[in-house]
Amino acid sequence: PSAVAAPVLPIDRVPGTKPLAGDASARNPTAVHPATVHPATVHPATVNPAAVNAAVRSTGAGRRRQRGHRWLLPLIGGCGCLIVLLVALLFSGVLQPQIAERRPDQPPPYVPSSPEAEPTAEGDPRAALYRIVASAEHVAWVPPAVPQAIPLDMLPPGGQCFISFRPAELLASPVQRRLLAGFDAELMPLLTAVARQAGAPLEQLAQVTAAFYPPREGERLPQYCLRCELATPQPLQALREAWQQPDEEPVGAQTLLRVSPERTYYVAPQPLLGAQQVSVYSVGSLELMRGVIELEGGRGPLLSAVEKLWQVSDRQADLSLLVSPRFLFTEGRGWLEEAPDSMAQRLRSLLGNNLRAALLQTRFEPQWYVETQWRGASDRDAGRILGRLQTEIRDASSNVEDWLLNHTPHPFWRALALRLPLMLRAVAEATRYAVEDGTVVANAYLPSEAAANVLLASWLAWQPAATAAMENTGQSDGPPVGEQGGGGNGVSTSTRQLTLEQYLARPIALRFEQEPIEVALQMVAEEANSRLPPGTPPLPFVLDGAAFRQAGITRNQQLRDFVLDKQSVRQGLTEIARRGNPDPTVTDLRQPEQRLVWVVAEPTPGSPVVRLTTRAAAMAAGTPLPVEFAPES
Repeated sequence: PSAVAAPVLPIDRVPGTKPLAGDASARNPTAVHPATVHPATVHPATVNPAAVNAAVRSTGAGRRRQRGHRWLLPLIGGCGCLIVLLVALLFSGVLQPQIAERRPDQPPPYVPSSPEAEPTAEGDPRAALYRIVASAEHVAWVPPAVPQAIPLDMLPPGGQCFISFRPAELLASPVQRRLLAGFDAELMPLLTAVARQAGAPLEQLAQVTAAFYPPREGERLPQYCLRCELATPQPLQALREAWQQPDEEPVGAQTLLRVSPERTYYVAPQPLLGAQQVSVYSVGSLELMRGVIELEGGRGPLLSAVEKLWQVSDRQADLSLLVSPRFLFTEGRGWLEEAPDSMAQRLRSLLGNNLRAALLQTRFEPQWYVETQWRGASDRDAGRILGRLQTEIRDASSNVEDWLLNHTPHPFWRALALRLPLMLRAVAEATRYAVEDGTVVANAYLPSEAAANVLLASWLAWQPAATAAMENTGQSDGPPVGEQGGGGNGVSTSTRQLTLEQYLARPIALRFEQEPIEVALQMVAEEANSRLPPGTPPLPFVLDGAAFRQAGITRNQQLRDFVLDKQSVRQGLTEIARRGNPDPTVTDLRQPEQRLVWVVAEPTPGSPVVRLTTRAAAMAAGTPLPVEFAPES
């Protein structure tokens, strides 16, 4: 990709390149140079975060829902707020996009300041990855540094949502501490839960990556595991003491350290030695951590679209969010139920249109850099996604202005609300776009001080008590946002609960060139659990790792040229079992040589689970085989 250059400057990237900002005439005489403008046109409002949080608590306490995990709301709040900011804040769902004319008094865009000695493209390590060019509006900014993928090793396979952040830097940075003060009511429960589960103070955690998995049977919220990287290596014996002397749980040649079924540690390297120094470990439920043992601490397979975005993620970013949007609307929809209704509706509208993967990452210093990347079902979707994204961001400020004309912001955030249109206009002016290898990229550089004001104002705008009318009713006083069509994950209008047979008979469509068998199973699960009628819960789809190991079948074997076109869920499962069978010559799936099967098991009554397993394991467990695999009587 091409870009515009300077470590602290934005960069323009020609399709396939990432650019840096600033005066780059010496590098490219044909380039367009942005004017140097001092960012004094928008004055941040002085808002007392404590007063804001107190007001939020006092105005919404009577209507706040019961929450299973208070720390999960910031996932949709903090991270979702950034996504919604970039993809458009079409505020509260009452506004329709309109093309806004440029106002005469519109402030010029923020231009990052040049360093004392501007680096040349030849001396910039990013030049090995990006083609750095002079500033031009048709290419995206170059990122602050060469991206190195966020760490996903030592985590169980099957994750479809990942959040990576740096707790020690969060507490040490003045800019991030200010942001933390503004969101203390939402973020402190999250950080407290992380420290408790990690068994270490936040100051000792250089980086934490949280991976999320489908909920347990009968539960609503996703399970999670943490990968923790210590700022300074610690002796294993000292960690054992901090972890309350956990019991050793041997699994083959490796060992887990179990404090409780919900808090089990995996430490590398293995085998464990009391005197060894530990810098990285992971923690989660015993059930999930057995999957880490199966992979011997390696990284598990990812959905192909998610993996492509993972490869360009930035482990040095202050915050990274990598997610399969379909996970949010199926197994992860419990999160959306805890988010403000208007935000949840907008996320469904924006991310539920056949989007396969989304990446959001940001750095707050020395400038605020924020970037989002999206991938659709195919590279052909990039143009449509780019057009929608540009329209949403461009029109956000005028839409908020129209909203403010018809609504009175609550006094607790009125000063900030009145400045929100100018903030969003500055964001739109600073944002650049590109399409790179089928991925839509949008990024921006802004002053570090803008982060707290923009994010706090955006988050408060989504709250039920944002206006006096909303405070009195607890709801938005405008019509709800409708779900968009085109293969999205909107809620079906049917209210009839499906039986198990009806669920398995639902038609689905799926196509991929090559995926591991475990990923293929999860892709069928996503399709099967999308657009379910109200009252029909999603079913978990699991791969029986123990049965696979015993049969000598690898869970990473590749399935190629897989196509389902309006075929049933059960046909999709049967095709996976047929293609993944160790003996590819089997023609009659009812024969013993067809060792790989799928079954519907009920570990607990009334909680069915679709399981990809072996014939021997199913028979040993007494689980009935589907008609596709059952021997003739």
